[in-house]
Amino acid sequence: MVNLFRSLLMLIGVIQIGSAVAFFLQWPVVTNLWPFVGTTPLTFIFVSSILAAAGASTLWASASANDGALAGIGLDYIAILAPPAIFTFRPGTGPTNSTMVLFGVLCAAGALFGLVLFLWSVRIPVNNALPTPGLVRVSFGVFVLALVIVSVRLIWQVPNAIPWRITPELSVVMGWMFMGAALYFAYGLLRPSWMRSQ
Repeated sequence: MVNLFRSLLMLIGVIQIGSAVAFFLQWPVVTNLWPFVGTTPLTFIFVSSILAAAGASTLWASASANDGALAGIGLDYIAILAPPAIFTFRPGTGPTNSTMVLFGVLCAAGALFGLVLFLWSVRIPVNNALPTPGLVRVSFGVFVLALVIVSVRLIWQVPNAIPWRITPELSVVMGWMFMGAALYFAYGLLRPSWMRSQ
């Protein structure tokens, strides 16, 4: 069962990497499914980077059989996907098109999967044969602080929080992407692990 679950996670990681490439190259197959009007090429590249990071993390933890490390990835999925799902379906958002509904359903499903992943993996010990180097831990702390600051500014829709033009809707969605990344690094601080390369 565990091997089947790891295979599923590796498939999800590959899909995320493929989606990252598609967003980076702005292929219509993905951009037509993106529901937010006013999305600029830089925003598509940003979304691509988030998908690539998630895919790489998922593939690494699955391929290395470090199941305990998947808890941080589960937190990342929850923080990134649950708020946009709620945002998409909240009352008073105006007329909803089928693309927005599909986006909301996919975000809700991804957040639920993140919750299942977190609850399954958080009790599994991590491979921590070596202590995490001090410089890495300090870097994680700096990342968390910087990501939270930018995240809060974006969620509050503070103008010029990032160096390109975004709509208020995208500001909130991207803010939660930054918050998910902050939680991922915070989890790495609270539950450190360091694996020796083989």
